[in-house]
Amino acid sequence: MQISTRWNNLSKTFHSTDYPLAIGCLSYKPPYTGAFHFPMLWRRYLNPTMPELTKTNRCRKRIQQAFMELLKDKDYCDITVVELLEKADVGKTTFYRHYERKLDVFLAIHDSLFESFFQDLTTLEDWLSLRPRSSVIAMLNRISVQSSFRRSMSYKLGNDAPQAHRQLKYNLTTLIEQRLAVAFETDNFIIPLPCLASSLAAVYLDFISQLFSDQLSYSVEDKAASLQRLTQALLRAAIER
Repeated sequence: MQISTRWNNLSKTFHSTDYPLAIGCLSYKPPYTGAFHFPMLWRRYLNPTMPELTKTNRCRKRIQQAFMELLKDKDYCDITVVELLEKADVGKTTFYRHYERKLDVFLAIHDSLFESFFQDLTTLEDWLSLRPRSSVIAMLNRISVQSSFRRSMSYKLGNDAPQAHRQLKYNLTTLIEQRLAVAFETDNFIIPLPCLASSLAAVYLDFISQLFSDQLSYSVEDKAASLQRLTQALLRAAIER
């Protein structure tokens, strides 16, 4: 009834009503002489839930931002969901509508960080260069600045550490595999792409873990250069016959 009412209201805005509507499909007889652009009216009248998507994204972003603010002063294992709710100024129902647990917020934040990490690695030349990309340097610098507690990553994550490591590895492997598929002719790889992406993900995560525990006590630029050399070595092994 609601859709029918909306369609009736919509049809009144046109000079002609010869626009048949089917469930899940729309067809019309062009050109139409309505005063408004039809897709705009479709979204407005027949899909009123679209603004909810924007609202959902804003809420998720607020929760993630609040979590990142808390991480500046506390380790992951020391942050409670109650603290996060207070910092984000959202209710428990709102939080659990978007996330099942605190770990899901942590993983969502890292998905965005991984995207930023690899944003300058888009071409074959980027991946095989000995010079680290600016996005890698910027992200390593950010990690170094924020790793003030100098505890191991496993300690910081507490009881969630095993599952967090597995999911981070899976997410990063998926992202690297997608990036390499765009930059290289992966059919010619000696090492299968999933295996190569998984190996690279392991290198990156181990490198980041060492940064958190301050085991790499040299400049960010040197750290980025070392990581780039390790990346290049693995890629060369995969493409050279």
